[in-house]
Order: sequence, then structure tokens, then C-alpha cells
Amino acid sequence: MSDLSASHSDELWLVFTRYCLDGNPFDVEHIISSQFTQFCKDIGISSTAANTSFMQASRLNPTARVGFHEFLHALKLVADAQSVPVNDFITNTVLPKASRRIVAPLPVDRSSIIATYGQYLHSFDQLFFYYTSTRGKVEPELNFGAEPVISYSQYVNMLHDFGVVSGSSPIVSLVEAGDAFLSSSRSGPPKYHPEFKRGDRILLSLDEFREALFRCALVAHQTSKSVTPQNKLKSFLLHMFRTASQSDDFRASDAADSTSDFARQFLEIWRSEGFQDYSWTADSQQEKASSLERLLNNRANKDDLVRRNILHAELGPESLRKAGLRQRMDSLDGLLKRRASTQELMDKNILKSSIMTGRLHEAQSNLVKKQNRSQLSQLLVKRPSVNTLVEKRIMTAITEEE
Repeated sequence: MSDLSASHSDELWLVFTRYCLDGNPFDVEHIISSQFTQFCKDIGISSTAANTSFMQASRLNPTARVGFHEFLHALKLVADAQSVPVNDFITNTVLPKASRRIVAPLPVDRSSIIATYGQYLHSFDQLFFYYTSTRGKVEPELNFGAEPVISYSQYVNMLHDFGVVSGSSPIVSLVEAGDAFLSSSRSGPPKYHPEFKRGDRILLSLDEFREALFRCALVAHQTSKSVTPQNKLKSFLLHMFRTASQSDDFRASDAADSTSDFARQFLEIWRSEGFQDYSWTADSQQEKASSLERLLNNRANKDDLVRRNILHAELGPESLRKAGLRQRMDSLDGLLKRRASTQELMDKNILKSSIMTGRLHEAQSNLVKKQNRSQLSQLLVKRPSVNTLVEKRIMTAITEEE
């Protein structure tokens, strides 16, 4: 639509991709019929008008999905049906009522993202070149320019292989990953390229790809307010490394050999940094240390004082930065579980349980005795008196003599 302003185009792009993600997060380039109907419902347009405009717009796309430019054409059809100029329809109806994506601000300048990757930059970039050339489905139409680019499907393939959006412990949802991909594109709404067989495409350059993964790392650790952005990224890469090292499916795939440089370099740097858990902070470590110390303080015997002194020495400022901290914490947790007081508590609980059981038996026995006495009393009440029996026998004897 040539009469659509640039500002409207940018805003509608956020609207369009919001409904794309909600409809099918595996395809952020097209909106499906059900989501277009939901979009029309949100802005107060009837489902009949929505279906009619969608069908007319999708004739340009035989897959029954519409891309961004087809979406704009559908908006014009709806505006024409309402006898309203399209820009007025967008300004007064679409933008105030429709849902849209919100592009989260970055905690660092885009120019500083490369520095955030630090020593991992070279090996990480190798992943980009691998997935743009081999792992992702070969798409010859992406080679129309000199600069390598990655498509959304190739990006999702990489996240899937490294267990970021799949497996037993995914760290971001596919919708979040899709939003990171879209938010990292700096070219705005896609331009139509005749070279593409499928029309509108969203492609990321290497710099944009770095930003997309950085955004995924921020989302994965969004609740860790005290963790630095660089450590959030390192923790994200650590998750990828562990998947590459521990997943049988990954080791059996073609990606294992092609991404070995990343795994090898990450291991070397991680070892040099003491095998840190990058999602931990000094504050959270110190808080756990203090909690363990308080547990030990609850005991007053000599052995506990010795344990507390050892713990205090082990958790000094320097020790907090060593990689073995969590293992020492776990060892200490095991020691606490096996300490003598635990057995004493168990003995007390057993004794208490025995006493309660004995009292229960005694109460049950008393209840039975009480019930027996009650039944006996009822029988006695129902028994005829001695006088009554004597009178009955006299009357019987008189009757027999007569």
C-alpha cells in the first residue's frame, strides 16, 4: 500500500508479528486465518468481514497464510468495506485496539554486544556460519546478497539442537525466542524481494543473530536481577555447551562435529574461570552460606562449633568465587542430614509414636469395656424381677390343680 505512512508501517509490523507468534510460533512471517479473525475481533470487526477480506488477500498466497504485505492489503479491504480511508481506519481503529509486540530495551548498547561475548565470540560465530550453510534447510534464495544471513527456520533449528527451546529443560519458550528474533531485526518491516519464492522474509545478519541470542539469554534469566548481562549470556552458552556434551541425540547428529570448536573453546574458558555457575551471584552465595551457618548455630555441642568454624573458613570472600562452592555446599548438606541430632530426633519421634500407639490401644480397650457394661445394663433392665417369676409359678401351680 503506497499510501501507508512509514510510522504506520512500523506500528503495524509490531501488530502483525504479535498475531503471527500467537498463531504459530514456528512461522513469524505469516498470519493464519484464525489469528486474523482474532485480530478483527479485537478491533471490533465482524468475523464475516474478517473471513471475506482474508480470503481475498490470501489469493495472492496459495498456502492460506498471508505475509505482511498481504496483511496490509487485507486491512485496505476491511477499510473499504467500512467506507473509511485506510489511514483513518488504522489510526482510529487498528492501532488503539489491536495487540502488539513490545520491543524490550537492551541493558547495553547494540555496539557493545560484541564485547559482551568476549572470548566466546569467534567460536560462537562459527555456529552462525554452520547453521546458515548446512544445518538449516538449504535455501538458495537467501544467497542473493553478499552478506550471509540466517532465516527464522535455521535459527529455530539451532535453538532446538542446543536444547534452548526443547528437550527436558528448555530455558525459553518458542514464542520468547521468536520475539527475540524479531526484535533483533534492524531493517524494520520486511521488504518484498522478487527473488524469494515465498514473498516476504525476515532475515538476520551476523550482528543481528548475536543480538537475538543475547536477548534469549536475558529472557532466560529475567528473574535474576543481580546477575550481570555478560554472566547471563555466559550462563546461556553454558546451557548450550552442556546440551552438546550430554545429549546423546546431539552427539549423534551432524552438528556435533561441526560445532566442536564452540564446545572446545567454551570448555577451555570455563575451566580457566573455575567452572563457575554464571547464574549465581556473590550475594546469593553468601545468603546460602549464612543460612547454613544459622542451621549449625542451632546446635550447642562441640562438634557443631567445629563444623561452623570450618564452614566460616571455607566460605570466605575468595572461596565464594571458586567453582567448587556448590559441591562443598552439597557435601555439607549431606553432613547435616547424617548428624547425630537427626538420629536423636528420629528416636524421639519413634518413642512418641509408640506412646501414642499405646494410648490408642488403651483407649480402644476402655471403649470396648464400656460398651460391654452398657450392653449388660440393658440386659439387666430387660430381665423380669424375682417377684414376677414367683407369681408366675404360683399361678401355674393353681391352674394345674384345678
